[in-house]
Amino acid sequence: MTGRQQPNGAEEVPHSAGGVMVAVTSFHGIILTGALIIMLLSFFLRVNDSNQVLVPGISRPIPESCLTKMYWGIDCPGCGMSRAFICISAGQFGTAQQFNSASFVVYLFIALQIPWHSMQLLRIRSGVGPVDAWWTIVPALVVIAILVVCWIWRV
Repeated sequence: MTGRQQPNGAEEVPHSAGGVMVAVTSFHGIILTGALIIMLLSFFLRVNDSNQVLVPGISRPIPESCLTKMYWGIDCPGCGMSRAFICISAGQFGTAQQFNSASFVVYLFIALQIPWHSMQLLRIRSGVGPVDAWWTIVPALVVIAILVVCWIWRV
């Protein structure tokens, strides 16, 4: 962006950058909405004794959604993450660990997206602009690295 740098690391957004701000606002809104949906579903869904994900009140399991597992028969770095999230939300930490050992880090990362992107949207609406610094990508890269390391360790 082409605004002036603020002392807190944010950029003051010029009025001519309106289209860019719409895109930035949409990005933060999409990430916030996705994180909220993921967290709410993790509290709402259940895992049965056969390790299938169920919607309460419906006796049929949700179909397998991992394309890597369906087409090639191998687990991907995220395999078991949905079941692990459900178990973490239900306080079943040992079972979550069995589904995917990286699930605790990813769960925390997703949960932290809610306050982070809420703050970013508030900053945009107040006219200050989002925090736009190189270090904001580091947590996502760390989570990806942890996922890959845990996947290699598990395979």
